[in-house]
Amino acid sequence: KNLFYNVPARYKFLKRASSEAAAAAAVAERIALSHPEVSISFTSEGEKKFYTGGDGSLISSIYSV
Repeated sequence: KNLFYNVPARYKFLKRASSEAAAAAAVAERIALSHPEVSISFTSEGEKKFYTGGDGSLISSIYSV
């Protein structure tokens, strides 16, 4: 899906898909570590990168990430 069909000026600021996926993963990891009570699953290009159970344990979230 073309998210930038009506804002072409913003499209040029996107980097490679792998760079954008890495940036999204970094944000998801921070959210997962700051909220261990929430279950988070991060998938990139069909491959599950990490999954947190949402059991409230910071240790298990750190281990999952």
